[in-house]
Amino acid sequence: MATMKDVAAMAGLSIATVSKYLNGEKLRDENRKKIKKAIAVLGYRRNEIARGLKTKQSMTIGMLVPDIRSSFFTKLISGIENILSRNNYSTLVCDFQNDKDMEIKKMDFLYNKMVDGMILVPQYGDEEQISEIASNIPVIILDRSLKDLETDFILTDNYDVSVKAMEYLFDSGHTRIGIIAGPDEVYTSAERLRGYRDAHANIQAPVNEDYIGKGEFDMQAGYHAAKKMLTLEERPTAIYITNYDMTLGTLMAVNELGLSIPDDISIIGFDSLEMSNIIQPQLTLVLQPYEQIIDVTANRLLRRLQSDVKSGPETVILKNRLLIGDSVRDFNTPRED
Repeated sequence: MATMKDVAAMAGLSIATVSKYLNGEKLRDENRKKIKKAIAVLGYRRNEIARGLKTKQSMTIGMLVPDIRSSFFTKLISGIENILSRNNYSTLVCDFQNDKDMEIKKMDFLYNKMVDGMILVPQYGDEEQISEIASNIPVIILDRSLKDLETDFILTDNYDVSVKAMEYLFDSGHTRIGIIAGPDEVYTSAERLRGYRDAHANIQAPVNEDYIGKGEFDMQAGYHAAKKMLTLEERPTAIYITNYDMTLGTLMAVNELGLSIPDDISIIGFDSLEMSNIIQPQLTLVLQPYEQIIDVTANRLLRRLQSDVKSGPETVILKNRLLIGDSVRDFNTPRED
């Protein structure tokens, strides 16, 4: 295997000059061409393991998410990886398939790979394990809130936007409103459900527990929860679905039952602007700020990797928004026959 010394000898330059070239530093055009030609002739490849041992940097970031099949996490991984790549970092991505034991194992796996930093979306949150990792490398917790951890958190306002979604339904004259939520142990799910309950309490309206459906954040869970709710003797007039994949499952159930939106059932879905433009009538949606989440998460980690110790751990809460479409019936407006 060719070495840096071999490249320097063939190019007629010093090892220091070749090192500068490999590290992306500016060189005279003549020297850059000589090194490039020598690398091609010798088939030189830099030994990243040896380099990492020398510099104590692997130039690799670990990412851990609950389920890589989720469209939400797929978008985030792609966007974050793009920013990190432009800054010469590779990304090692793992998921733990919503399994507590696997979450612990995968987190250890990433840490043992000597990653320089980690972006975590923990579901069960072994705080002792995360705290130990965060004491050695920068860690960003994304989309989850855990107590007593000295690390950065990037969140969205799941509670506030859920209250706003419910207020919109109340203002439209709905009193029988269902919600399809994720698992109780997931922070985002709990916050969205809390907003639903508190919005009822704010107007002193009772919550019908039959109108609360729960399951994993996937299409099948959304389908089964919606179908159960929509076949009640007195079904809700509106359903607020708190996840993109669950929204698709709900629409499957609505279509299967031959119901019309919004005449038979009003819908507030979650997370896909593209979906709102395809499905008719246009859906009313809660939209998360994907680009902002990606930008803030990736650049906050890059700052920490560059030894930013001036500012302590921070919690950043980004705003979700409610996009009004045509999928909510307004009972305050008389219908034309």
